[in-house]
Amino acid sequence: MSRPYGNKISNGNYVNRKRQTIATDWNDVSDDIEALMAEVNKLKNIIKLLDVSEITNFQPVITNDIEVFDVEQGLYYDDNIISSGTPIEDILKNMLQKVIHPTYVKPTCSIGSNILNSRLNNTEMGTSISDILNITWNQNNAGQIESYTIEKNNVVVYSGNTSLINSYNSGNWVLNDTDVVFKLTINYTEGDTLLNNLNIEDSYGKILNGSISSSITYKGNNNKIYIRCDNETSQIITESDLKNAGITNPYTTSIQDFIINKDNLNNFEISFNGLAKRIIIAIPKEFGEINQIQDLNLFNGTDILDTFTKIQMSITNDNNNSITKEYYIYYSIFTAVQDVENNYRIVLT
Repeated sequence: MSRPYGNKISNGNYVNRKRQTIATDWNDVSDDIEALMAEVNKLKNIIKLLDVSEITNFQPVITNDIEVFDVEQGLYYDDNIISSGTPIEDILKNMLQKVIHPTYVKPTCSIGSNILNSRLNNTEMGTSISDILNITWNQNNAGQIESYTIEKNNVVVYSGNTSLINSYNSGNWVLNDTDVVFKLTINYTEGDTLLNNLNIEDSYGKILNGSISSSITYKGNNNKIYIRCDNETSQIITESDLKNAGITNPYTTSIQDFIINKDNLNNFEISFNGLAKRIIIAIPKEFGEINQIQDLNLFNGTDILDTFTKIQMSITNDNNNSITKEYYIYYSIFTAVQDVENNYRIVLT
């Protein structure tokens, strides 16, 4: 009977060798398991030392302050500081919010005159002025008044703290050939912070502490321009001719004078009514010479300057006889009485 194996190994020996092989393999596996269990036990010990809630609630945060620069996104806008330690999740939520900033209204103030608009700009230099200046203040979203001043030509003439006066008496002073400026300056504190559409305090556009000013200007160097037509034929023009209307004659004597400031003057219009032999126009020398006298009743406003003669003379100020000014006098004399019911435009150089 043949044997199932090529080598002559008894059944007992075969089994013994097989058992030895299995035992060796199991020992290896056992060593691996023991090593793995040792690592598991180490991990368990580490986990025991940790607060599990800190792991589950962990949020990454920024580690340095971040300044928002030249951008607006959600709750963040230029010059905001996102503080170190702010969770990144919160930053993202804030960036994705639709924010409607509150409207901050700046404060306003004014200083006004009782006479400036009504007559002062038609007041000749040399006039004595006495005016009550009206003062207003609208706080809006600014803070309280901290202090204020009133200046006259850059010199403080009145100052106060939190209680603002309603008016200021400018006193008596003379309007001369330079402008007079009264200036009100109010210093105020920082205003309250308003809520945005998310009901969150929002300082975007907030009124910080600052100052606001208002001023009025009394124009100096207001001068009279004299206009006259009469039936005289004399080429000798006197100051009385320009200022007095008491000449008896059968014709219309028309005296006009009005105040003009050189700053606003390029040209002006005059008109006459009635009959006359002589027309006189007198303007301050500092205004410059007349370039054209346009007769607006003629075609295209024909220039008739060449029919006038120019002379120069001093005229005393009507309000202050210590003030005199040089004037250019333009006159035209007709050979016979003429109808001068025309409109004229005087154009200066």
